Amino acid sequence: MAKRWKGCLKTKECDFYEAKVTCHSHWRTIEMIRSRLSPQQLKTFGEMCFGHFLRVHNLQFSGQLCHHLLLREVDIKGASAHEMWFLIGSDLIRFSKVEFGLVTGLKFGKNKESLHQISKRLGERIRLTHFNGAKKIFVENLEAYYNGYVPKDEKDDEILKLALLLFLEVTLLGKDKRTQIDYFCMQLVDDLYAFDEFPWGSFIFARTIHSLSNCCKGRADRFKERREKNPKHKEERYNIYGFIFAFQVWAFEAIFSLMAKKHAVRVSKDIPRILSWEASTTPNYEDLRKEIFAKKTVPTLRFLNPTDEERQQPYFADLLDEDVPLPAELEPDDLYDTAYETDAAGEDNDGGDDGEATQTDETTEVGDGGDVEAQETALVVRKSPQKIRQQSCFATTATSYASDSFVKKVDELSSEITNLRSEMITKQEISSQLKSFQDKMMLEIQSQFTSFKDLILHSSSIKEQHIEAAHTEDDEGFKEGECTVRDHPVEIGSDAGSHDPDASVVQLDKQPKGMSKAPRNCKRSADTSSPFTDSTIRKQKK
Repeated sequence: MAKRWKGCLKTKECDFYEAKVTCHSHWRTIEMIRSRLSPQQLKTFGEMCFGHFLRVHNLQFSGQLCHHLLLREVDIKGASAHEMWFLIGSDLIRFSKVEFGLVTGLKFGKNKESLHQISKRLGERIRLTHFNGAKKIFVENLEAYYNGYVPKDEKDDEILKLALLLFLEVTLLGKDKRTQIDYFCMQLVDDLYAFDEFPWGSFIFARTIHSLSNCCKGRADRFKERREKNPKHKEERYNIYGFIFAFQVWAFEAIFSLMAKKHAVRVSKDIPRILSWEASTTPNYEDLRKEIFAKKTVPTLRFLNPTDEERQQPYFADLLDEDVPLPAELEPDDLYDTAYETDAAGEDNDGGDDGEATQTDETTEVGDGGDVEAQETALVVRKSPQKIRQQSCFATTATSYASDSFVKKVDELSSEITNLRSEMITKQEISSQLKSFQDKMMLEIQSQFTSFKDLILHSSSIKEQHIEAAHTEDDEGFKEGECTVRDHPVEIGSDAGSHDPDASVVQLDKQPKGMSKAPRNCKRSADTSSPFTDSTIRKQKK
């Protein structure tokens, strides 16, 4: 099937080119809204048609992803103007209002009032009041006026209306700042109830699909011409308008390899689906080509299958009312991964055909002879167009269940991988912190050891100084040939006949500082006036 559809590519593979893509839709308006609205006004904004976008995660625009997809758009005869088909690997995937609605959660359908009735009923109060009746009001004028507007009080609805209009023009319609704003939108925002009930999904999707369908027309030929004139010309440049983030999130949902390669992360299972994705990286052209788009087999999901919770949402009923018909060129074997094979030549064919069956290359009637078994294995029952349309919207029940289970399995595996990576990162952080703590402790220990060593050396030096000073005083206290006790009198017992046997012994209450003890063999002199006589000292010296 891949060979068949490669011939239907709007841009031939040999003509693929690199490009720089500019998207004017951005999320900075959310911060502008949060910073200017009061809590009550912000609550009102959150409860209206655009309120759920305040909970969008970090979504960076990936111009190269969008460019790869647009290069692989397939031209299918009979396809609706409200859908685009892309060839990824060997499979076709569809982007239509069904996918757009499941991603954005915006309302589809028809409005109760016509644009003429709305214009006539509401008039031009906003334009006259806030923009002095200017005939041309550009997006940059609206943004500047919003940032400078001073509300009268917290209940002033004018700034809320300006915030809704700004978010619509900049983020959802993705307009260039030099583009004029829609007067119809400016009129409608003056009636908050009518603005909230308007089917913005249909309005925004029409602008988005128009830009996606036309932004690359004739660009491959233009690139060739420029390359021939200037061999250094390497890339084209073009702009995309509309709500391109919905197109990008649809790619996350439909191409599983984008999540496997961590170009997108499913952070939750919130609905609408744009609230469950995060994309903080912007892969380049070559990485995407090697990892995903150059491969022959890429796991994809042809149609986005709604969950039970999504089927209960108001916007889902509107999507069913605006069912997207299947292009007549698509065969049943193009729709489903497995062909419907007959078990016997006489199997019923849904009552809508006259015993006809189709082979891959030719039509054969059952019972015309030849190898019957070989014919039976190659037969594919032709489905009626009505049944194809019924089954094509969300594929067959079996395919839906298989796809849902596959998506759930991918989510579970992705969650496990994320947890393992988180645990690994945590362990690495703990190990790094422990190593850092060990290094700090070693430095502290070395510092303390050095300080302690210096303290010991200092103490030893002081001790040596004290010892040296003590020896110096000893040398001064004892002179050659005499023993002198300076400044400290010696007490001697006065009564020789006292009953105390030690009364005649010299008693020194305290040892004078700097003075060594008296010689042990120094005898007490009979002269009570002095315990040390010249004769005693001479004997001691001898």
